[in-house]
Amino acid sequence: MKTEAQRPLGVTILAVLDILGGIGASLLGLIYMALSAQIGTVVGGGGIFALFGAFIVVLGIIFLILGILAIAVGWGFWKGSSWAWIVGLVLYVIGIVLGLTSLALGDVTSIVLVVIGALLVYYMFRPNVRIWFGKT
Repeated sequence: MKTEAQRPLGVTILAVLDILGGIGASLLGLIYMALSAQIGTVVGGGGIFALFGAFIVVLGIIFLILGILAIAVGWGFWKGSSWAWIVGLVLYVIGIVLGLTSLALGDVTSIVLVVIGALLVYYMFRPNVRIWFGKT
């Protein structure tokens, strides 16, 4: 634990949510990879089923990587690592861009993603949060 600053409550909440979400995404990735093996065993054929199984494997790997990244960022938030502040900001900005893209494509519900992302970016620049991450 850092001695020069106390972890803000919002950072604690974000850290716990990131870690729990990362565990969930990692487990989902492992489940997808296990399911892809079962698809090949049960169906036993090639063609479209093999392609579908390969797609599920790739999806599982993506979820596993994103889950591990979320766990790492959550741990970095918990510890107040300056790299986690940067990675968190980058991910929040990516979320805003994806939300704006969806909004431009007609998905009005993505405005929620944009607002949440903007609030998170704003929060990360709060003085007590910046101090926690050593960004003074």
